[in-house]
Amino acid sequence: MNSMITLREKEFKYSPTKVQVPEEFIYQYDFDENGLLYFLSTFGKTKKWINPHISGQIEVFASSIGAGKLEDIVGREVTNCRTQNEQFSFFGIDLGPTRYFVPTCYSIRNRNSSTYIKKACLVILAI
Repeated sequence: MNSMITLREKEFKYSPTKVQVPEEFIYQYDFDENGLLYFLSTFGKTKKWINPHISGQIEVFASSIGAGKLEDIVGREVTNCRTQNEQFSFFGIDLGPTRYFVPTCYSIRNRNSSTYIKKACLVILAI
């Protein structure tokens, strides 16, 4: 499965180097190092991984936080990050006003527990 993306060099905040941006991110397995968020987190695979919300590459938002921190939803470690137990709760990721991305697959991880994600839906907004 492939994903298409267009990124411009100026969109790599804090990155002093020119980066070759792939036209496709090829999915191999969940949490591989081939995805968009990993690419942004490593400034085009030129630096060590850092949470993309913390580095300012993306912005994460949520209807509420019941446990954990916003940046946990784009992290690479298992954490207890969740919304409040309320109807229509959500997490979101803002790639920025000049990035656009057409996903063909995505991974959602649940924490290590006996609970499970009841419903998940991917909504893409272009504003």
